[in-house]
Amino acid sequence: MDIISDRLNEEEYGFIFHWLRDNRRYDLIELKYIPEFTPNFDLGKNDIAVLSVCPEIMSDTYDLVRSNHYAKSLRRNLRRKQNKIKREGIDLTRTCLVSNQILDRFEEIKEVSMSKELSSKQCIYRNSRIEDFVKDLIKSYLENAMCFFVDHKSKAVAYKLGIRVGERYYDWDAAYSRNEKEVENLSLGNLDSDYTIRYLFNMGTRNFCFAPGADFHKLGFSKQIVKIYTLLKKGNTSKAGPLCIIKKRKNRRIEKIFNNELKRNLKRGQKRI
Repeated sequence: MDIISDRLNEEEYGFIFHWLRDNRRYDLIELKYIPEFTPNFDLGKNDIAVLSVCPEIMSDTYDLVRSNHYAKSLRRNLRRKQNKIKREGIDLTRTCLVSNQILDRFEEIKEVSMSKELSSKQCIYRNSRIEDFVKDLIKSYLENAMCFFVDHKSKAVAYKLGIRVGERYYDWDAAYSRNEKEVENLSLGNLDSDYTIRYLFNMGTRNFCFAPGADFHKLGFSKQIVKIYTLLKKGNTSKAGPLCIIKKRKNRRIEKIFNNELKRNLKRGQKRI
């Protein structure tokens, strides 16, 4: 994502790869998650392929987000669920926690995330190293880390974890509980996403990044996407040429499959939530 630098000039770019070529032996270099707005790489070359996309929202106010980005079916769904909550007096509360407050409720985050396995999905917190990494990330970005909880009867049933930097928010982990029968038909994931978006845009956020992935539920919130690329650089070994050709062909096949999936999910996300 251009973390090292988003303003490398040609001389700096060339120096890095020339140094590697002169001082190391390698078959291939593969750089992933390069955004389409990068000034560092020429995305028109044949050693570049689309890896994924980041659905994004760029707007000035929450009202504009809801009217211009949300699919009509999503707006209807949110209205129905919000009316149901009011009509039936369902005990739901929404809160935004920051810094150490998030770590204080981390066990609840894990519990909600693990319930995804009931829907045949993976929980990243089964891996203790990933759990430690996420905790370290929160500690490293204490002033920027944010977690948006939906609680039912004082118990977390959904969360959305991310980082806000300036006017930009990066969403990178979310889940809703599959264990709470009383609220299982309330589209908790959509409600929490809407709450998060409303809260952030009301406090001055102007760009909301859903993180890489062409999931149809993300595309229901916005069909505006940033393409994410992978870049191949041939190495300097005897195997480099053939391996590079094989890898490029594989990446092209993956790109074709992904583009077809993206088209289907864009259509599905904008029509049905």
